[in-house]
Formats: sequence, structure tokens, C-alpha cells
Amino acid sequence: MKLRPLIFALACAGASSLQAMTLDEELAEFRAIGNTYLTAWDKSESAPEEFIALVRGYPAKARWYQETYAKYRAETEAKTDLGRTVFSAAKGAKTGIDTFLATAGEFAAAYPGRFKGLIEKAKGDAALAESEKTPGHYRAALDTLDRAEWMVTVLVAFNGEADPIAKQCAKGILELRSSYETKEAALIRATARVVKAPEEIYPGKDLETLRAGVAAAWREAHPADRVIAVVFDQADWKLNRFSRWHETDAKWDHIDKSYLELSVVVEKDAKTALIHAAFVNRDNATGGITFGVDTKGGSFVTDEIGKDQL
Repeated sequence: MKLRPLIFALACAGASSLQAMTLDEELAEFRAIGNTYLTAWDKSESAPEEFIALVRGYPAKARWYQETYAKYRAETEAKTDLGRTVFSAAKGAKTGIDTFLATAGEFAAAYPGRFKGLIEKAKGDAALAESEKTPGHYRAALDTLDRAEWMVTVLVAFNGEADPIAKQCAKGILELRSSYETKEAALIRATARVVKAPEEIYPGKDLETLRAGVAAAWREAHPADRVIAVVFDQADWKLNRFSRWHETDAKWDHIDKSYLELSVVVEKDAKTALIHAAFVNRDNATGGITFGVDTKGGSFVTDEIGKDQL
């Protein structure tokens, strides 16, 4: 494929782009064009909006370069002092333009394969979303479509809005995006965790003693909360046994503890309640009990439920 304006930009001069400039201003403009377009493609990912502006501004800059250099042709061909000065400055501009055009050619050559690869990746992620019932794969597919859309944006910047390939690619992206967003929302609804009131199933004879301990610890840590219920909705203690080396003290810590997870239900407002996690921790070596109630926020999940569901 070709990037049309880059192929004929120097030939389609149209109205003259020459403006009244001093020699020093012209020399500075030559250098600015060279520096800008020498590294323009570096901005294609780091500063995409700035890069698109450079692409759209390229034809005018190219015409200015051609016309201004032509104005000094007699001097440059005669290799006068002025001609050498202009030639040196213009050479930098030409290097920048040539580099910009060469990289544009590489982009054009790679476009079909890269674009196809992105679309295939998006479709693959969408298929995974359905097979694994994981909405996050749809989000990955949509992110990939964003990258494909960026390629189309670059293509339009070079070739204009009438480019048929750009239109075809944009239409395909639009159709996939609409489909994936709809399916993502449906899968999120289908796989959403249903919040149910916690049910007490702990069979231990120490239940009420532990409940009283958790309630007291929660009131101390969260005095503003109105505790509705402390529910032991896990039947079994989980063992946490391992050895850990402490380099600073040059010694081993041998951990032998168990913990029991439970739920603390507190009032949110007149109609709703919040379900927080809490823990009872037991040191198996000493039999000591502590309560883990610092569970608001962080990685702990807090569920919301209507009081009428409790």
C-alpha cells in the first residue's frame, strides 16, 4: 500500500507557501524542519497527538523546503558563501524529510500484516472471554482494537479521509468494538458474584466465646460502626505452618498458626448493610487467640446487601 501525500507532496505545490522571512529565519526553519522530522516517528507512540499534527503539517513544510531551497539554486550551484550556508542548513532539512519518508514507507509496507495481526488477536481474546467466561479478555480485545484504530488514524493523517482502505478498516473496527462491548457487558452480568447473606456453619464449641471476642475487637477498631451480626460462615480453621529465615537476626522463625475467616455485618443506612471479612487467629504453639479486624479497604472485599435479605 502507499501513503499518497508523502509520494506527491513535493509535486503538489498548489498556492505558494513562501512567506516573508529573513535569511536567518529561513536558515532556522530549515534546521527546525530537519530536527522535527528526523525524530518524528519517535512520537508516534510517546506523543500520538503531536505526531498526527506533524503528519498533517508535513505537506506544507515540504513545499516550503522545496520552494525556499529553489530560491537559492543559483547560489548553491555556484557554491558561493551564501550558497554553502543555505546548502548546509537545507541538507539537515532533507535528511529529516528523507528519514520521515523512509519510516513512512516501512509503516505502509508493514500496515496490512500488522493490522491483520491486531484484528486476529482481538478476535482470539474475545473467543477466550466466552470459552473461559472471563470478561477481562473482552477488555484485552478492546485494548487491541484501540491499537488497530491508532494505525487507521495514522493512515488517514497521511492519505486523507477519503482513503478506501482506511474506511474499510475503520468500519471493521467499529463493528467489532460494538459487538465486544455488548458481549462484555452481558458476560459481566452473567458472571457477577451474587451476594447472599452469610450463614453460620462453624461447629466449634467455642463459637460464642469467639463471637464475643470478635465483636469487642471490632467495636474497639471501628467505634462508629453499628454491628448487626458476627457470623461464622466458615466451618474449618486453615493451617498456616512454615519456617522463615530472618537475615538481620540470623535466625529462623517457625510459624505454626491457624486462622478462621468469618463475616461481620454492619449497618450502612436504614435499608442496607455491609459485609466485612474478619479473622480469628490462633497460635498453635501457645494456644493464644487474636482477632484480625483491620479489614476495611485494601485487598479485602466488602459486599453490600439489603437488610431485608439478612
